[in-house]
Amino acid sequence: MEDYLTAVDNGVNMIGIHAVYSCFEAYKSIEENYSPIERPEIRTHRNLPIADYEVSSIRYMVENMDSKISIALILENELSNEDIAECIRLYNLDGKNPFLQLQFRISYARCIEIKKELNNNLICTVGLNQADFEEYLKFLNRVLDPDKDFILIDFSKHQPDYLTKKVDISCEATMDTLEKKVRSLRNNKIPLLIADDTEVEKMQDYLKFLSVNNIRIAGIDMQNSVEISKKYQSYKLDNINDEQLIQVKIRKSNEKLQQWKLFVSKKLNIY
Repeated sequence: MEDYLTAVDNGVNMIGIHAVYSCFEAYKSIEENYSPIERPEIRTHRNLPIADYEVSSIRYMVENMDSKISIALILENELSNEDIAECIRLYNLDGKNPFLQLQFRISYARCIEIKKELNNNLICTVGLNQADFEEYLKFLNRVLDPDKDFILIDFSKHQPDYLTKKVDISCEATMDTLEKKVRSLRNNKIPLLIADDTEVEKMQDYLKFLSVNNIRIAGIDMQNSVEISKKYQSYKLDNINDEQLIQVKIRKSNEKLQQWKLFVSKKLNIY
């Protein structure tokens, strides 16, 4: 809830809740770096990608969120509809109708299946560095709904082909890659989001370049660029309504978010 309030106070209007740790042992190993106080295993099977140590704090946040704030459930790996529904249930997102942000490639049949059975709107990711950038972008423009869905152009190390190790992370400057592929973004039917784990000045340059090329952007995702240093992140117990202690891990930096708030309010022209 503390991270949520910090984000909203700085103008954020959508938050992402992660369902990305598909192996409990790997998740547990990573989280030990942040000194968890309690170590519950909430997931209903070992490969369900739930942030087990933060489920209580996420549920509390979801219960107390402003209804105007949109939620995206972020999925890095392909899951069955049953497992996606289980993640939604465990995070108490049933009544929130979250977007499903897919950080993996999706087929036509899978897209239709998710929309038909789960009835969630989608944010589908295209990696800026993927070889079939233009082809995959055209595919998503055919299968997604321009009134409900988004395409996220990911400049970061979280691109689908990087996550699956299909290609190595490119050393080419992001702007150079963007210049080569910008034509593919023109006249896009589905609203575009831009994501990168970067500083304000670089995002400003990217958006200025896109604007000059008549490309409309619906929003930005700042990813981990708004987090406090990992060495200062740790778990603590928070008192909820003087009745219950829950384990939380504070991540968001008010100072970094303030820089983005100033940028968005003064310099960002999005549609």
